[in-house]
Amino acid sequence: MFSTGIVLFEATTGEHPFNQEGMGFRDAILEHNRKELSGQLNDDELENSLNRFYKRLTEYEPADRFRKAEHARQDLSKIIQEGL
Repeated sequence: MFSTGIVLFEATTGEHPFNQEGMGFRDAILEHNRKELSGQLNDDELENSLNRFYKRLTEYEPADRFRKAEHARQDLSKIIQEGL
């Protein structure tokens, strides 16, 4: 799930989701030094929902992530339906 979150964020924004300036990748994750969508979609509610989705995919602790890909798919489908 973690790698999927990184790939989806990069596909959406063209940027890596973790700001690693002056720190290693692991430290950036532990410090929650995560980038978010901001003004890129012109829909604050959709951006907030996607930010929560990306955050859950890229949580450091596996127990805090989606347990199954199907759960992530369901959540993303709901976000898309609500955003339309």
